[in-house]
Amino acid sequence: MKPIFPIAAAIAFTATFLRTTSKGKNSTARKIVTRAASVSGGGGSEAGVTNSKQIMNIPKPVCKRIDHAVSFGIVPGENRGENAMDPAVKVNDDLFWLRDDDRKNEEILSYLKTENEYTEAHTKHLKKKETDLYNEIVKAIEETDVDVKFQWGDSFEYYVRTVKGKSYPIVCRQERTNTTKGGGETIVLDVNELAKQMSYCSIGGFNMSASHNLLAY
Repeated sequence: MKPIFPIAAAIAFTATFLRTTSKGKNSTARKIVTRAASVSGGGGSEAGVTNSKQIMNIPKPVCKRIDHAVSFGIVPGENRGENAMDPAVKVNDDLFWLRDDDRKNEEILSYLKTENEYTEAHTKHLKKKETDLYNEIVKAIEETDVDVKFQWGDSFEYYVRTVKGKSYPIVCRQERTNTTKGGGETIVLDVNELAKQMSYCSIGGFNMSASHNLLAY
């Protein structure tokens, strides 16, 4: 499922970005904000009218509602943690049916696809601006970078580095005797390799065993 990124939120985000970038009045991001503001405000151009007619031909998705009671607090047979509410409080969640942890429910996937298509139609005219904005933000990021190293135990220092063109970080370590020489790097976990068979991957944190032979993540 693609996240829906409203124009207003995009403008607010870009405005914050502009305050932190060294690029001035003529930056692409500033032009995008100006253009996006004019688009969201109406404008009345012929191209805008044509685009509006095309969008109107795409029916707005209407999500069905199904009553479902969700319990907050103590539930028999479940571990709800310490100090859970007793008795439990029940709340009606009529969109609970959209939950699909396995991402295999055809009805849910079909509905989400319809939502995405509707969103794509409404933001199609901003695709080039979206690309320009993305490229400008990337220019302000050091894609190939190394985090500050930190000592873990008596023998090793660990650090995380990123490489331009790769989406995920690489966890590395060096023996402390080699850190001043700049050599002896060992890759502990390359998340890019781990993510090859996945659409998205996030390891959260990681933890080494006392022997430094096992990694938990």
